[in-house]
Amino acid sequence: MVAEEQLGGAQHEGIALIRQQAGQYEMNHLLESGWLAVTPDFLRAYYTRPEIHPIEESCENEHRLFEKLMETPTAPILDAELAAIADTDAADNYRLVLGYRDHLLKHGSIEAGYLALFQPGAPQVPPVFIEQMVHLVLSGLLADERDPFVLRAAELFFRDQKATTSDGQLML
Repeated sequence: MVAEEQLGGAQHEGIALIRQQAGQYEMNHLLESGWLAVTPDFLRAYYTRPEIHPIEESCENEHRLFEKLMETPTAPILDAELAAIADTDAADNYRLVLGYRDHLLKHGSIEAGYLALFQPGAPQVPPVFIEQMVHLVLSGLLADERDPFVLRAAELFFRDQKATTSDGQLML
């Protein structure tokens, strides 16, 4: 209640913004364990990232691979399919996102996949993917939270912060 009085209408605005920014959370559903499932729509969101989504000039093989993944996000992809992509950078991007996909599918949930990223043999994953995983996990854990200070504190785990000092106090 104190937070609500201090922030007034900004409280509800802030909560709505945080929930909106966790859009991928809505692409997942909870497993019986309470952890987030890796769903086809969640995987499709990664395939439509600018680094993966083919552009008009992309070769036919790249377009074909993209369509295959959009149709069946968990489809097995052969090395030959990646080698057939004319743009080697695009092929490398597919290798990276498919390695991430396979890692998540192997572990069965976003949370288990996150925990396994810090074990020997885990695939290399871009920091932005890790930040997105943390955002999803926290969105699930804090789904019923209404205190904007708690929600803001949660952002410390996945969002770049600017730290300054004022009168010897650290401010984020």
